[in-house]
Amino acid sequence: MEFKPRITHIGDVQQVGQNNTSKLNFLAEEIAPGKQYLDTGCFEVFGDDKVEAFQSAHKVGDEVLIKFNLRGREHNGRLYGSCQAWKVESLASNHSGSDDKF
Repeated sequence: MEFKPRITHIGDVQQVGQNNTSKLNFLAEEIAPGKQYLDTGCFEVFGDDKVEAFQSAHKVGDEVLIKFNLRGREHNGRLYGSCQAWKVESLASNHSGSDDKF
């Protein structure tokens, strides 16, 4: 799936699982001038290399293209869901050829 929003918040890096793998959550809001209710999504970046690449390439306010998968699971009778970003690309046209994606 794809979403073209503006990053509105980037959370702190968390270490999760038995291997202490890096995970980072961020919020992004739809870019839609004139629309009364904007779509907002919470996305996660998972994996040490992807988290590092995201942090070096993106900041709050960046307009991006997010490619992501929806994940769902059941644990102890409870349901959990997440949007796992696997690629985030800058939409800004003023970048001078830098590789600002992961």
